[in-house]
Parts: sequence; structure tokens; C-alpha cells
Amino acid sequence: MVEILELYKGIYNAGGSAEEWFPQVRDMAVSLGYAKSPKDYKKNPEAYKGHAGDVAGVIRAAVTGRRNTPDLYEILQVLGGDEVIKRLNDAIEQLK
Repeated sequence: MVEILELYKGIYNAGGSAEEWFPQVRDMAVSLGYAKSPKDYKKNPEAYKGHAGDVAGVIRAAVTGRRNTPDLYEILQVLGGDEVIKRLNDAIEQLK
């Protein structure tokens, strides 16, 4: 989980658009060995650690403290860049 959060901090863009957000998370997930989609994961689960939605779930839990929330992109926008980075750093420290 720490690896996911550290990498996400590196690609996080507070000013990015909703259209850019999930593709960036998905590409990061693929680079970490996760499937691009749940469909790909279900076809060959032994080839992947999980799917991109699982990676987004780690980010969601780190930023909100919850597993289920409204749209994560919208939450990130409301919190703002400084608060998102603070919460990511706090979660990383707790996980270490």
C-alpha cells in the first residue's frame, strides 16, 4: 500500500481534470502489476495483484479514511492539493 501511495503522490495533480484522473491512476496501477480493468483481472486473476479499482480504493481509504465514498475525484477537488498530500503522507507514515 505504501508503494501505491508514494507513486500516487508523484502523479497527483490538484488541477487535473476528471477525464485525466482515472486514466492516470489506471496507468499507475498497470505499472505496479494490477490489471487495467476488473474484466481483465477476472479473466486471469493469477497474473495480477488486483485491478485498477483496487488501487483507487487504497487512495480512497488513505484520503478519506473510508472504503466507500462519493466520487473520489470530486473529494480530491474539494479537499485541495495541500490537504490531499497531507493525508497521503499521514497514511504512509501510519503504514510504515
